[in-house]
Amino acid sequence: MAGFELDLVRKAAGLTQGQVGERLEKSFKTVSKFEREADRMTLTSLRSYLVAVGADSATISVTVGGEVIELPLDLTPAAAGES
Repeated sequence: MAGFELDLVRKAAGLTQGQVGERLEKSFKTVSKFEREADRMTLTSLRSYLVAVGADSATISVTVGGEVIELPLDLTPAAAGES
C-alpha cells in the first residue's frame, strides 16, 4: 500500500527500531520488516506495534461511494494481544 509509512509513527514517538522491538519482545529486524511490509501486517500486529510506540489512538479511513467511514482501532493492551 503506497504511503503506509509506519516508520513515521515510530520516529514521531522518538523511538528506535530496537526500542520498539524490546517493547514487543521481538528483534529490531522484525520491527524493520513490519515497517517495510506494513501493508501485510495483521490487524493484531498493527495494534501491538501502535501500542508499543505509545500511540494514543488510531483510525482507519475507508471511502465507499464517496462517503468516508472512520473505523477506530481499539489500542487497549487486551485488543493488541497483550495480557
